Parts: sequence; C-alpha cells; structure tokens
Amino acid sequence: MEGRILEKSEDQLPLTDKQLKESEELKKLRKENLKLKEEVTILKKVCRHAFPRTKSRLMFMETHRFEYSIQSMANVLGVSRPG
Repeated sequence: MEGRILEKSEDQLPLTDKQLKESEELKKLRKENLKLKEEVTILKKVCRHAFPRTKSRLMFMETHRFEYSIQSMANVLGVSRPG
C-alpha cells in the first residue's frame, strides 16, 4: 500500500529545470529524427530514378567507395552488396 502511495506522489512531482530542458531537447530530437527519416526515404527514391540500371548504380558505388561505405551505398541505392 505504501509503495502505491509513493509511486503516485513521485509521478505528481513537478519537473526540475534540468528535466524540463531534457524533455524539450528529447522532443526536438524526435522531431528532427522524423524529418531526417523522411528525407532519407525521399533520397532513396531519387537515387533509384537517377540510376535506373543496376550497372549505373554499381559504377556510382565504385567511384565513391572511398567516401562512403559500400554497405551504406548499397542500401540507399537498393542493390545487393555483391552486385
């Protein structure tokens, strides 16, 4: 019974300034994360239209292999890693 009372009273305590700032930052980061996920989805679709053939996608990957990981490019361009 006492445990229930303690739980309820802790839930009703006002948030500290630090907790409020962290809560606001978390909300901001979640919003930014959703925006970035949407942008990635758009870019994946653009890449598939810009490089309609697998050969052109593989050529792009070959050209940029030192800038980006092969796995990341394969994922974005929608090709299997071996080609």
